[in-house]
Amino acid sequence: MAKLPNLKSVRAFLSHRGMLLLFGAIYLVSQIIIATVVGPLVPERMVGLQVTGFTPADYIATFSAWKAEGVMAFYHAHLIFDDAHWIWYSIFLSVALALSLDAARLSDRWNVVLTFPLIAGINDWFENGLQHVFLSADGYQMVIDPLPAISTTASIIKWVFFLGSFLLIAGMQLSRLRRGT
Repeated sequence: MAKLPNLKSVRAFLSHRGMLLLFGAIYLVSQIIIATVVGPLVPERMVGLQVTGFTPADYIATFSAWKAEGVMAFYHAHLIFDDAHWIWYSIFLSVALALSLDAARLSDRWNVVLTFPLIAGINDWFENGLQHVFLSADGYQMVIDPLPAISTTASIIKWVFFLGSFLLIAGMQLSRLRRGT
């Protein structure tokens, strides 16, 4: 039976600047495309729905407003790119975390933070799957309890682990800079 990699070997595999540059560039291009596509939706409204849309009424009101404004097609279109976006940021953040752990000279007991971007990404993937369900029937008939609450919970978990990854990277890099290495 094949042995599963442990976090120490994952950290060693991810600790390459070339991977950081490659997946950072892919993530950046993907982010720019998504930001451009969702621009007409008012991104703050979209993120607001992601973290406060616990009921069918929340989703239906937002979707209906976007339809009335003639911008609902942009929401549909963003999912084309967002369905893979979680892969790019999960790898990019995992590589950045691995390099930051090395730069901060933190022990292997810190390797658990390498899972944070994947936790964010899996929740993003799940959230996107529910968005596809919501958009799969006319009149938003598939926006039914408890699906909006599940989608919003997944989104909140995604944002906590996504932003937490950035905060950890920043903290480790600041620690490195204070040491002068």
